[in-house]
Amino acid sequence: MFYRFALGLVRLFFLLYFRFTVSGKENIPRTGGAVIAANHASYLDPPAVGIAMPRKLNFMAKEELFKIPVLGPIIKALGAFPVRRASGDRAALTRALELLDHGQLMGIFPQGRRASNQELALRGGAVFLALKAQVPLIPVAVLGSDKAWGVGRKLPRPTKIRVVIGKPIILPPLDPKRRHEQMEQANLQLQSALQELLKEDLHG
Repeated sequence: MFYRFALGLVRLFFLLYFRFTVSGKENIPRTGGAVIAANHASYLDPPAVGIAMPRKLNFMAKEELFKIPVLGPIIKALGAFPVRRASGDRAALTRALELLDHGQLMGIFPQGRRASNQELALRGGAVFLALKAQVPLIPVAVLGSDKAWGVGRKLPRPTKIRVVIGKPIILPPLDPKRRHEQMEQANLQLQSALQELLKEDLHG
């Protein structure tokens, strides 16, 4: 399968060039759907999160990423599909919910764009998917990717990258009458969990 080939190739590159490591794989359920919500400080984050998962990860990524040479084909091969952020892409949302309903992992970067790890302003996409599909919401921190290939850097440098997978957040059923309140509370839970996972990187 081409997915496995691409996954192995990217994993080997990350191991050799970035001394890539993963912790917390036991927090990913062996079966069933789950939303993987990660920080996003670098173009390296989508492939880093993809190769960190013990199961295939599908994820939404902004459509601009697919136009970047090398990176675009890689993230597409690793299960990504484009989302038009400015237009409220209903097709992408429907596809994400279908994947979750079929017991697959769905990844999303709730910041919506590359930003400093100290700037964790989260949009509501990740928590909405988890609430709507009634699946675990799993925070994931990518550490070191901003130093390897952050904003303004033309080429990646061989800086160590680590992925830390946090414990699942189990959300209550979505109540249409309390939708806004529930999403706000869930976003705060997710933000707090990501900040805890990123603490070592922020203080380092």
